[in-house]
Order: sequence, then structure tokens, then C-alpha cells
Amino acid sequence: PAGPPRRPIALLADSPAVREEPIDPVLERIRIELEDGAREARALGATALAARLGRAAGDLADWTAGASLVPLATTIDRVLEIGHRAAKDLDRSVSWVVTGRGIAVERDVASWLEGHLGHLVANALQHGLEPPETRREGKKPVEGRIWIAVELVRGGLAVDVTDDGRGLAEGGATAEAVFRTGGSRPGGLPSLAAETRSRGGDVLARSERGAGTQVGIRVPVRRARLEGILVDAGGEFALPADRVRDVAGAGVDARDLADLLWSGPRAPERRATVRLETASGPLTIGVGRLGPRRSILVHPIHLPSPTAVAAVFRAEGGLGYFLDADALAEAART
Repeated sequence: PAGPPRRPIALLADSPAVREEPIDPVLERIRIELEDGAREARALGATALAARLGRAAGDLADWTAGASLVPLATTIDRVLEIGHRAAKDLDRSVSWVVTGRGIAVERDVASWLEGHLGHLVANALQHGLEPPETRREGKKPVEGRIWIAVELVRGGLAVDVTDDGRGLAEGGATAEAVFRTGGSRPGGLPSLAAETRSRGGDVLARSERGAGTQVGIRVPVRRARLEGILVDAGGEFALPADRVRDVAGAGVDARDLADLLWSGPRAPERRATVRLETASGPLTIGVGRLGPRRSILVHPIHLPSPTAVAAVFRAEGGLGYFLDADALAEAART
């Protein structure tokens, strides 16, 4: 593919509930004291003090929950280092496109992911990208391209590795065909799929002859920290910052985000439009207040019905909702 890879659309089955890790007992005691103080202040009519204490309790809860997270940038950098060495050994000319480096997840997820991501990159270099002379004969750019994309979607963390190489002889090849071609040895794709499913996730794949192959991991996570852009759509929502391509005024033709999320008339007055990059093409949505880009601690949720909500986060006055851009595009088509 010439542009950003189109990732396979699939929903995970509801993942099993994951027990929350205990946090530091001293910090938990302080959080409880702050919450108790906020309740007492409200009872005495000191609403401003109650709000301040409540925010402090929430900030402390966020800090303790996020303190154990590690950035995936470290994992990705190690994988890229291995990829650069392998490309040199295999005489492959390759450029790399990476998104989602700023996402942080639990340490055990990052450690588990590192080895498998390295395997997917090695597969793309060895079985996907053609040697330079073959690409030249096929009138393709001599330099191949590999995309590594990480983001939070419905069902958890999505990690996709895509190449613009030879693909499989079977056009639109299924995951089973990709597995047969790219992973019969120990530690190959079938092994990855089995391990991922044991964690409540799945592995997806697609391949197109002459255009390339894509393999994606979907794995549940308890929490994550990532970059989002806050918007108002009859509630507080966050759009994935890596998917936002442009922001414009209210006069641009667009679907109001609230109309895609709510069944009733909850759309605020449109003040801005946001253009998102999605797997099915650009999507322009209208929003009310457009907030800043900021780091957000989110807790993924697994709702039984189709929805664009991927996770929740603490917002002013209650919960905010982190959205899946591709799921919004699906909603816009219906």
C-alpha cells in the first residue's frame, strides 16, 4: 500500500475480567482520607473545598495507577534496532513508519510484546519485503516500507506490523493462509496466536498479492497512558491524537460527533471540526468545545454491544470516554 496501512477490522470477544493490582497501602489510605474529607465538606456546604479534595483524590488515584506503566517507545526502539541489523544482513532497503510510541502499558504486557513484535518484524523482512532487484523488476520502489502501529481500540491494545512486500499468492489471504506461510517453525505465528488467545486476545492477518502483508495483535490491558485530544459532544470525550490530521472551523461539512454517539438530541453547538484518519478513509466530525492535547490515563472497557468507546478516564464532573477512530467511521457509514 502506498499510504498508511488499512488495518483489519475485527472485534475481540468479551475478555475475562482482570483483577486489579493492589496499590501502595499508605497512598490508598491517603486517597480514602481525601474522599472522606470531600464528603464531609459537601455535607457542610463547602462545595468548593469538596471539589478540590475530590480532584486531589482522583489525581492521587491516577498517579498510583499510572506509576507502574512503562512507555512502549523503549520496546519499539529495541525492536527497530534488531530490524535495522536484520535488514542489513538480508540486504533489504527499508524505511520505517512508527505510530503509538507514546503509549505506556503495564510492564508485563510490554515485556511480553517485545519478543513477539520482534518476530513479526523479522517475518516482514524475511518473508515479506523483496530484495531490491526483485522490487526494481516489479516496478516497485527499491526501498520497501514497514509500518509499526500501536493504538488503543475496542478490546484493548492493537499492535500491527505491515509491509509493502510480495504478499501471498492468494489474493486477500486469510489469517490461516498467512500463518501457514509465515510461521510453521517453533515460536512462529501459530504459537503467537495461541499465546495471545490465552491472554484473552487474538491475532489477525491479511495479505494481498504484490501489495504486502499485515499481522495484528489484539490484547487486553488493564490500563494505559496515551495522548488524546479532548472534545465536547454532549459529554467529555477524547480522540486518539495520532489519528487527528486537521482541525478547522465550524463551517466545514461534517457529521456531528454527538449524532454518532447518542440516540437523543445531545449535540452541543458546533464550534470546530476535526478530520480523523481511519481504516476506511478520512472522517470529518463536528464537536462543541475543542480541548487541548494531553496525556490521559485510561481504563479499557469491554462493552457487549457495538460502540465507539474503547476506554474511560477521569474527567471534570465524572467519567470521560476515549474513542476508537475506526469504530466511529463504522458508525458514520450506518
